[in-house]
Amino acid sequence: QFGSSFWQTYLFNLSYRLSAQPQAAGTGNPLYYIQQLITTTQPWFLIFIIFAILVIVFRILKLIFVSDFDIRISNFTLVNLLISLFLILLFLLPPNRLLYYFVPSLPFLAMASVSFLTAIYIKNKYLGSVLIAISVTIGLTLTILKITSPSDRTFFLTKSSQLSRYQIAEDEKQVGLITAQKPMEALYLYRWQFYPTLLYYSGKNNLYKINNLQDHPQKGLLLIPKPLYSSLETISPGLKTGIVYQGQSAILIKLNK
Repeated sequence: QFGSSFWQTYLFNLSYRLSAQPQAAGTGNPLYYIQQLITTTQPWFLIFIIFAILVIVFRILKLIFVSDFDIRISNFTLVNLLISLFLILLFLLPPNRLLYYFVPSLPFLAMASVSFLTAIYIKNKYLGSVLIAISVTIGLTLTILKITSPSDRTFFLTKSSQLSRYQIAEDEKQVGLITAQKPMEALYLYRWQFYPTLLYYSGKNNLYKINNLQDHPQKGLLLIPKPLYSSLETISPGLKTGIVYQGQSAILIKLNK
């Protein structure tokens, strides 16, 4: 639909961010991102994992025993499976990664999962109906909870003890709006792992990481996670006097060394 603007702009920016230094991109253990995908795309990613495992198991059982273990997997299902795996691996392997990078894989992941459920239904209507009912129930329940409550949920629908990404994004928005009013002030990050909302509202092209609070820059703005607030007095007592914003997850400090 968008022609050259897609190929020249989107793919160029994507390749740049994947290859860039981890300054404005997420980093971390790949298993963390798999866990996040399971939590944020429920129930589809878990169904997708089960589906991929069952396809392998059914193929092995068919070879060893009888054809009764076989489920007819259509070309449509296989193509979506391969595209999903390709996109997941594409964004999982580079050192820079954000959860948002995996979004292009989600439609293919969902189509592969649903078409697999359809294949089970064709093979065994009772089992297929039960699996479809469970999947739809979980999906609708989680969707309603996401709309009515900003808290993150585990796979068993219980509230996560961690701050939700909605609360973190709200703090990032407020910090971004404050820093946008100070275009000449550099924004430094100490142990802050989230970027997209902050970059959008601040209008800044560069964020700078520091590794030691005791040797913080003389001027600028410093963003730190709120759990570190209690240690500020020990690490660098003067920082507490410069706090200009304090949210549920973030503290913004004006540096005036």
